[in-house]
Amino acid sequence: MVVILLLIGGYFLFFNNSPSGSSVVDVSAAEVTVYKSQSCGCCDLYVSGLGRSGYNVKTVNTNDESIKKDVPLNLRTCHTTMVGDYFVEGHVPYEAIEKLLEEKPDIAGIALPGMP
Repeated sequence: MVVILLLIGGYFLFFNNSPSGSSVVDVSAAEVTVYKSQSCGCCDLYVSGLGRSGYNVKTVNTNDESIKKDVPLNLRTCHTTMVGDYFVEGHVPYEAIEKLLEEKPDIAGIALPGMP
């Protein structure tokens, strides 16, 4: 697998291009696990937002950094979401995750480093 990281400073590339704006991906069927620090409030907010967006989310409180093995050091944040075979690092917009699942590019994952 080609390890290409799409930095989502301009995540507009990932917006759904369908005229109705509706998704062709059933996000509730995606395997979503968020690895986060137990004490981080922003992580809880992100998990809640994923749930409100229709994702079926499993949360794992951990300080184990091994889950971030494919995430470059300069892009790492307080939580890592695994969606299928992809990593989603940081507060990546839910629409970008949906587009990732829709298009299934040959990449390791996507990241939005820093805090919103």
